Amino acid sequence: DATAMADYIQRNSCGMPTIFFTGYSYGVGRYFIELAEALQAHGLVIDTAVLCDGIRRFHFLKWLSLALFRDLITIRVPANVETVYAFYQREDRLLQGHAVVAYDADETEVEMIELHGYGHEEIDEAGSYHRVALKEAEDVIQAGLGYCYKGGAL
Repeated sequence: DATAMADYIQRNSCGMPTIFFTGYSYGVGRYFIELAEALQAHGLVIDTAVLCDGIRRFHFLKWLSLALFRDLITIRVPANVETVYAFYQREDRLLQGHAVVAYDADETEVEMIELHGYGHEEIDEAGSYHRVALKEAEDVIQAGLGYCYKGGAL
């Protein structure tokens, strides 16, 4: 539940937390967007998101997730997300990552990165995706160093 997670982050953070997200497939096209919107309602920012072959899934029109419709569907990132690296592939016949676009290009930088030699089921194992995710996570951890407790920073 993305709203519950955003509430938890807001309730247990000191000041403005440093938030990193990585996700794959429907976890991008659905959960990531719901989480970003829920965090935005709290005034919180996702510093960096590393996404892998994100697919927007529709409850009642699941067939719209298929590769045939990929050019009709986008994943729109809320303005409270600062930087997005979106890995995708075009080799799977059924599922291909949807384009990731910013609601506000002045607030959110989106870099689309096409990987070759992978289908949808394998792309999340790509070394380049792992390297970027680990590097960005490390950068966020380093930027957010410092301990706090609910009463304030230590």
